[in-house]
Amino acid sequence: MIKLSFILLSAMLGLDLSSQVLFSPDTLLARVQQQANLFPYEKLHLQTDKSVYVGGEAIWFRAFPVDGVTNEPSFVSRYIYTELIDSLETVVSRTCFRMEEDSIYAGNIPLDVSLPEGQYILRAYTRYMENGGKEYFFRKPIRILPLARKTDEGPVYIPREKTDYQVDFLPEGGQLLAGTPCRIAFKALNSKGLGEDIIGWILDEKKDTLQPFRSTHRGMGVFTWRGEKGKKYKAHCRNTQGVIQVVELPVAEENAYSLKVEESIGKVFVSVLHAEGMVVSDSLLLFAHQRGRPLYSEWVSATQNEHYSFDKQLFSSGTVHWLLVDSQGRIISERLAFIRKADQASLTVESDKSVYSFREKVCLTFTLKDCKGNPVSGNFSLAVTDKRDVRVDSTITILSSLLLASDLRGYIEDPAWYFKDEERKTQHALDVLMLTQGWRRYDMAKVFCGAYTRPAVQPEQSMCLSGSVKTLVRRKPVENASVRIWSPGVKMLETVVTDSAGCFSLKGFEFPDTTSYHVYAVSEKGKENILLEVDTARYPSAVQALMPILPETQGNKERFAAYEEKTSRYLGSQDSIRTILLDEVTISARKKKEYKTPYQQSMSTKSIMEEEIRQSPTQDLGTLLQSRFPGVAPYDVGECYFLFDGVSIENKSDRETILRNFSLENIAQVDVLKGPETVGFNPMAKGNVLIAITTKRGFFEPYEYSQKNRLQVLLMGYRPKVRFYSPAYETEEDRNRLELDLRTTLYWCPKVQTDKEGKAFVEFYTSDSGDSFSVVAEGVLDNGQLFRLQQDI
Repeated sequence: MIKLSFILLSAMLGLDLSSQVLFSPDTLLARVQQQANLFPYEKLHLQTDKSVYVGGEAIWFRAFPVDGVTNEPSFVSRYIYTELIDSLETVVSRTCFRMEEDSIYAGNIPLDVSLPEGQYILRAYTRYMENGGKEYFFRKPIRILPLARKTDEGPVYIPREKTDYQVDFLPEGGQLLAGTPCRIAFKALNSKGLGEDIIGWILDEKKDTLQPFRSTHRGMGVFTWRGEKGKKYKAHCRNTQGVIQVVELPVAEENAYSLKVEESIGKVFVSVLHAEGMVVSDSLLLFAHQRGRPLYSEWVSATQNEHYSFDKQLFSSGTVHWLLVDSQGRIISERLAFIRKADQASLTVESDKSVYSFREKVCLTFTLKDCKGNPVSGNFSLAVTDKRDVRVDSTITILSSLLLASDLRGYIEDPAWYFKDEERKTQHALDVLMLTQGWRRYDMAKVFCGAYTRPAVQPEQSMCLSGSVKTLVRRKPVENASVRIWSPGVKMLETVVTDSAGCFSLKGFEFPDTTSYHVYAVSEKGKENILLEVDTARYPSAVQALMPILPETQGNKERFAAYEEKTSRYLGSQDSIRTILLDEVTISARKKKEYKTPYQQSMSTKSIMEEEIRQSPTQDLGTLLQSRFPGVAPYDVGECYFLFDGVSIENKSDRETILRNFSLENIAQVDVLKGPETVGFNPMAKGNVLIAITTKRGFFEPYEYSQKNRLQVLLMGYRPKVRFYSPAYETEEDRNRLELDLRTTLYWCPKVQTDKEGKAFVEFYTSDSGDSFSVVAEGVLDNGQLFRLQQDI
């Protein structure tokens, strides 16, 4: 009532409510913090042992899930998923990995020997990361080479290189201000999505040349421009092939603001610019956050194009999002900037020798220190590869993933390049990158208005089997139905009850991949004439998951050919089999029928196969069962549970008809199961005897004759832990073994632990192919400090 009276009074006095201040600095701070609390997010980085593989090898990796704000290790999700995506945007491999006992996520991804050659995308994510969309997922290009290559492929057609490209011009702060000098960044991309180097000139309506410009890194550059009110300008661009593109510059705005951000030694300067001659508001708010954590919120003035100074100690390394907000909470300008500080950990390595021979022990000593130079206990993943065969991938690192790429929208070409040094040229290129990218997390405009985003998918803590039970006729939910879930392979037997919607869900368990489950449902009154459905797991689409393919150099081609030849020899020697491509052969013989029933999974199952049934002297099924299984009473309805092609035969007369009259020639297999495991196929059974008859028709038309309240499902489980094999040549006999050692990855360890003095010691042996190798290690301290080591020895 008081609020309504205030509005009426304001209307009577002619007050303009739209000009009143509705937001305060503290309000925005509180709302952004509330959004961060309601929707914390995860980020993920993967270190792989290398980036080039041959079909038949395995990708060894460790995943680093971290808190999106602090970069501290995150353990809210128990599982991560990895996918290998081909050039047709098809997922050719999907694997689930669980957090191990030592609180790390690691494993290997076997590569099929028949994988076609080409660039693939290795994608990784948690279920919780799906809340933000697939653009949040970790992606890394992986090159797959064929295990065997044909030498006579005939003439090779090399398509003509396309010269198309496009150029975008992006004013700093989002607006080009009339009459005020502003910086304009530009980004030129070719038809492959890669940066295209260009030069250009700004022309006015009279086609007078006003200003030249030139890209400085990966097709990106920046220049300062003062646009006049009401005038149009065009940029004439030319690439290295001489192709010219003409692009209109953004129109200079007469009534707009823009943020300008500059960095000097130890300081960050933020200026609030406005168009020349406009009426300037005195109710503007400058807001800053870093990865969703609010840092600054204060009223500012734009009357004299003032600038504000901030000490870099206010920030940590990473992307900072600056926003200029009006009194209504509307964003009128925004700018991304990157802060680089010496606030990350460091790792060094020393070897016991400078030169090594073949099959010789290598001893490495690692020292881990925090950002202040103090020794610290922590862990890291370690890959040691043959320097002559493997070129270390330095385009994607833990620093570029977690500090840069994970917070920006769009593809970044060679993101690790921006962390290679602290030279002025690199810093400038990084700032230009910030001018051409966008913030990719929360919708800050909605957050400022109190419209918060909440996660729809909660962190995955266990695996889940869910579904529903409905009536057969009208598909109505069946409440209080008993659903029995049985898996003989993992010795699991559970019962759940459906809710009022007919739905059931079993959680709190996990299982390795390819585990089979039998699901059986009956109504509250024990009736079987119901429909059981099990939910199918859904996974993110692979559409638009690809990354631009980098052009191949002659040096890469030669290196790939040598790697392919060497690895093929090594894999052949390991398997004692050479892969030989044969011409197609047509087999004219009749294919032998192979039967397999779900009842065979139990160790206590006894089966009579088709050949035994055919050779049996008995004339009917009942006599066959009694002769082969003494003590089993197939005619006893109370003692034996009887299944005929998956259909329960409980009527005594029907059972007798089958046992005495059904022809043995039409039976493919008989399974007899005794003991408590019978309840896996019948929750109402008392654990006596199960007799399952599968006819030849039942094998080839199983769904038509199976009951609707039974299902056998194969769920995606986790991949069991596999240890990387690294040979030890401890004796002279070992060193003189004739087996080839052509390893390209000499050593891989997903977790190397340092002691309280920051020390860790690693030993491995060199191979037969060389004495030089590359060491790459990556890790995250408990406080979120990142570190990476890359060194040749």
